[in-house]
Amino acid sequence: MDERCFARSSMQFARLLACATLTWVTLAVFAQEVPVGTPPAPRADREIQIASDAFVKDARLPGWVQPLAIPEPKAAGAAVLALSDTQILVGDQTTEYARRAIRIDDASVLSSAGRVPLAFIPAYQHMVLHALQVIRDGVVLDRLADAQVRFLQRETGLENNIYSGVVTASILIDDLRVGDTLVVAYSTIGQNPIFGSIFSGAANWDQGFPIELRRVILNEPAQRRVGWKAHGLVSPAIPAPTEKIVDGMRIITFEGRSIAALPPEPGVPAGVSLARWIEFSEYADWNAVATWASTLFVDTEPPSAERVALVARLMTRPTIEERVVGALEFVQSQVRYFSVSLGTSSHRPTLPNTVITRRYGDCKDKSLLLVTLLRDMGIASAPVLARLGNRTGFDDWIPSPLAFDHVIVRVEVDGVPYFLDATRMGQHGRLAKMGQVHDGSQVLVASSTTPGLERISVADRDALAREDRDEKLVMTKLDGDGELTVTQIQHGALAETLRTIRGALTQERIDTVITTDITKRYPGAKLIEPVRFDDDPVDNSITLSYRVTLPKPMKRSGATWQVPFRPENLMAIFGLPPDTKRRAPVAIRWPINAHYSFEATFPDDVGATFDPSSVTIEDPVFMASSETTFRGNRSTAKAGLRTISDRIAPGGLPRLREDLTKFQRSFPGAVVIRDADIRKSGVLGLGRKDLATTLRARQEETIAKVSGAIESGRLTGADLAGAYCARAAAYVTLDRTSEATADADQSVEADPDAPNTLTCRGEIRLGVRAYAAAIEDLSRAVVLGAEGGRVYYLRGQARFHLGRYAEAADDFAKANAVDRNERSTMNHDLWRAMAFLRMKKPLPDDLQKRAEADPRGEWPRPALALFADRLAPDELGPLAARKPGDAAELNGTEADFFLGEFFLARGDAAKARDAFTAARARGVITYTEYGAAGIELDKLARQAP
Repeated sequence: MDERCFARSSMQFARLLACATLTWVTLAVFAQEVPVGTPPAPRADREIQIASDAFVKDARLPGWVQPLAIPEPKAAGAAVLALSDTQILVGDQTTEYARRAIRIDDASVLSSAGRVPLAFIPAYQHMVLHALQVIRDGVVLDRLADAQVRFLQRETGLENNIYSGVVTASILIDDLRVGDTLVVAYSTIGQNPIFGSIFSGAANWDQGFPIELRRVILNEPAQRRVGWKAHGLVSPAIPAPTEKIVDGMRIITFEGRSIAALPPEPGVPAGVSLARWIEFSEYADWNAVATWASTLFVDTEPPSAERVALVARLMTRPTIEERVVGALEFVQSQVRYFSVSLGTSSHRPTLPNTVITRRYGDCKDKSLLLVTLLRDMGIASAPVLARLGNRTGFDDWIPSPLAFDHVIVRVEVDGVPYFLDATRMGQHGRLAKMGQVHDGSQVLVASSTTPGLERISVADRDALAREDRDEKLVMTKLDGDGELTVTQIQHGALAETLRTIRGALTQERIDTVITTDITKRYPGAKLIEPVRFDDDPVDNSITLSYRVTLPKPMKRSGATWQVPFRPENLMAIFGLPPDTKRRAPVAIRWPINAHYSFEATFPDDVGATFDPSSVTIEDPVFMASSETTFRGNRSTAKAGLRTISDRIAPGGLPRLREDLTKFQRSFPGAVVIRDADIRKSGVLGLGRKDLATTLRARQEETIAKVSGAIESGRLTGADLAGAYCARAAAYVTLDRTSEATADADQSVEADPDAPNTLTCRGEIRLGVRAYAAAIEDLSRAVVLGAEGGRVYYLRGQARFHLGRYAEAADDFAKANAVDRNERSTMNHDLWRAMAFLRMKKPLPDDLQKRAEADPRGEWPRPALALFADRLAPDELGPLAARKPGDAAELNGTEADFFLGEFFLARGDAAKARDAFTAARARGVITYTEYGAAGIELDKLARQAP
């Protein structure tokens, strides 16, 4: 719904700002003071009759108008504006004179140029057509007398329940040819009486066509002072005006020549003007605007019986917040949106008694009604002027009521300010949980005591528009059917939107939409039961859940099985324009806070042992993280993305695309199970010996395959370095240290000064216990721009093993500052906690709080709780073993190591030795904790008497 129900009478100003992006070129608007860029909106046109004096033809020019000869345009194009002249007279009857001369140089523009639309509002304006001419081969053909004018009621917003009273004088030009110059001159007389005698307005400067001569003149009485300011991103700036006083009138003249056509730039944020324009205003400051607005929002009638009864019902609610919510629910749901903005009603709201009776109104009507109901209950509130989509930038404007097109309400409950939008729907429950869609906006409270603009700031910004999507796949056979359970939770404004449209959809329609969506990824998917909606209006969230059967979703590919997944709620957030040279920023959807997880549980004969991998992206526009893990027969992928700005600078698109690509590539798009990950016997839990044997076999297999690739001679540069790095990592797990070291050196030689390569060699050196060399490599990788927290995590481990615990703790904290996904941060937290235990210092507050949050939760949270003395040592093993099959062994390796560190920090070397020995006995050679346990055992052996 278009809710721009305020300031609608100022068509020139509103269209100027709305169209400053120049996203559409339409020749018809050359005749009026509206910048090119208005997309042709759907409209309901009908021919009407108007008063005889509302539109007249009169070739005589007003005496104050300064004539100007039409220059010969030098620019080329399908059409060229030879002259664009605007002259404004400020007075009791404000008048705007406009004269346009456009040369038609291509047949493609004849159609649109040959129909001249002139819009005005007969309720308080009348129009005089002074000239309608065609200049052909130097001969002026006068078409004024014979011009056929039709008056159309053009309500571009009628389909959105908005009626503004705009009338269009539509003039069809006969016999217009290529090479002709069409000249139109007219005056629009009168301004909305709602503004009294105070003047404000605007004039555009640029168009989608070349302009040979552009002139804007402001005529004002010398005793008055209308401020002006030039805006727009196009360079150079609008030329400084000349100023003179003639016969008691101050005449300010702006003039420019040879103005290039302004091509469109898609995706420009609302309120940002690429095109140059001039703002005029006679208001001294924002307080003057707020004072003017406060005189409009006054209830001059005693409350009606219906209103008294309504307030009495609201007062039965026990708390002030519940009464505020009740009033808001009534105004939002029981008063439908419909705007009749004729004359002064463009800004003056309808009185509350009338709105309650007729049960419709626009933003200002509904806002005054809400304010009045709150005041009837003794709750202080005030109407607030806002601009939809335009959150900031008013600091650069001259104060003017034309800056705003929307009205909301400010109310304070228990000392906390809330900004409520009476035109929204579906808002219930607690005020703090409602979708505050105007967060960050500059607004103006309509009160004579308002000093200036105020910025809306919401405390829980992440809940404004949050979406969580969780998918759980269960496969009992790799080549069989699967069952997928999807849970999608919408929070804040997203929940309100879904709540609003939910009632208009049948269950059958919902099921069809969901099935169609899921079959794009899994052909043949079928719902097991109807889609379920669970609405929690108090928390302002809606949970949508369903289960589907997937016919044979896993596909065979070489020596692997694969099943696809895709975070649909993350991948379509950014719709970016092409990478062209831009001058304007690009609008970004904001606020967005989306999360996705995919968990797949496979048959018991699947046993994988991959360490978690994670990526964190910090871009000026968004923050994102992803994490994938595969333990035993369960794979998990998680991702989150949150936008942190509603726009990006013109030069920021390449980096944004690069960072988005990194994020998308961090998600593999499929879970892959290698044949080597499948138990040959088909039976899980054959014991530690079987697991250790399998892990060693996989490392040998990796060495063989990578050796073949290296020896082929096809790899060079980064690819060759990656191969040496992969083989070195396999050698380390098999304790073949000399070969691992040699390969790590070869990796750096193949791709020197590459951050990834140095990080790899640093990790290998850590594995072979060359700690100082590892720190050197990892520090160099940091300097060269290594991304992600892993480089700090590895350097922290090297420093830890050297006994440099304070430096290690600092590195683990840095790793957390970069990687924010849960599993990675938990690993960093555990090592950081171990460093503090070694220093005999209490855990920092942040670690202590995370340890206390869920001490018996998902592994490895219990280990952190152990370090914080929130868990007994004998509880750790059983909590780690909650996962089935190999996952219990994998978690057990970590649990044994952490127990060893716990006992070691408390001086119990015997128990520490037993725990470290147990960790090694499990044979999980690919785990950091397996290697670290060996390091600790060697240290203990050297310390033994």
